[in-house]
Amino acid sequence: MQEVWDSEREQTFWRSYAYGALVRRWQRLVPPDRVSVVTLPPQGSSSTLLWERFRAALALEVLPEIAPKLPPYIANIGSTEPEALLLHAMNVEAKRRGWSRRTTNELQQRLLATGLLDRPDRGRPLLLPRRFLPRAQKWARIDIDDMLTTGVRIYGDPADLLVPDSAASVGKPDAAAAAAAGAYATIHALEEEADLIRRRNARQARVTLPGRILRRLIRVVERPTTPSA
Repeated sequence: MQEVWDSEREQTFWRSYAYGALVRRWQRLVPPDRVSVVTLPPQGSSSTLLWERFRAALALEVLPEIAPKLPPYIANIGSTEPEALLLHAMNVEAKRRGWSRRTTNELQQRLLATGLLDRPDRGRPLLLPRRFLPRAQKWARIDIDDMLTTGVRIYGDPADLLVPDSAASVGKPDAAAAAAAGAYATIHALEEEADLIRRRNARQARVTLPGRILRRLIRVVERPTTPSA
């Protein structure tokens, strides 16, 4: 597997995250006993378990027992399926318009930081296409076996790094959820413009409503009266 990653340039991203290779890179830079692996607990685990493992690995008394609260976009909670589709569409459109990657990234970060991840219904999780599940599961087993050969200290269960069958998507993407995420992004982008419209309408109402009332009163007053019999 390592030979494949080293020989194929398009595999660079995945090579960077190969557990065994990653551990060995760190072990070459610092004493091996200073390198530890903290595994991410599987779905359904206690929300405090990852922090507990992290504290145990660092062994620093200054760390609080309870994990600090972080905004979702800083906590790296991951994108849901509709959010990923939205961000991908933004990337495609930004490229078509010739925007720089830096500009696109900044706009996406502003969107994530201002409510997209705080919606009560964010849609279903982002999962693997089912045809890629066997390959991902095979890679995970190879990664785990390779990591174990390094002798690194592990906080957690290596089995946490396996890819479960539930990681594969079922059915087509939810178009309605993707549209809802897109609607949020559109409304958010137009929020300043909407505020200008609201203020303009309020200003017009203050100017025109009293005028209309006054003109109506004048017409009533000036209307000729019919003499009584």
